[in-house]
Amino acid sequence: MRGISKFRPSPSMAVALAALVIAAAGVAVAQPGATSSKKSKAVTTKKARKIANQQIAALGNPIAFAHVSASGVVDSGRSKNITTANVTAQGSGTYCFRGLGFAFKGADITTDYDDSTNEFDPQFGVANPGPCASAAQAYVVMVTNNGAASVNGGFYISFHN
Repeated sequence: MRGISKFRPSPSMAVALAALVIAAAGVAVAQPGATSSKKSKAVTTKKARKIANQQIAALGNPIAFAHVSASGVVDSGRSKNITTANVTAQGSGTYCFRGLGFAFKGADITTDYDDSTNEFDPQFGVANPGPCASAAQAYVVMVTNNGAASVNGGFYISFHN
């Protein structure tokens, strides 16, 4: 009999083992006021899409985008609602956007390093005429990252509403 009590766990070990078993089993406790109606509280695919669409709408959907080469040519395969006819390369890294068939609240610009020989800090503006020879709806200036000059360089632009 004495040998059997030798292998019995201590009370603290028994509590620790019980806690381990409960944690491994994944016991959950309902909050006060929780209901058992799965239909009313379940997050369905439809609800998840609705929430995602609301969040995207709050950020502003892209209404147009384009890949513009260093020479001002728009790649139609990687563009929507912007064509080469909308972009004029003014020289010295200035690109003017005219005749856009949409209103916008802002834009995002990213340098296309495959089509550029320098590192740039692209700058976007909407002032008329700004650096454009005549009034434009928007412009992009490709300024070298040290701010010393603006030079031609390819970029991606996305207009948002």
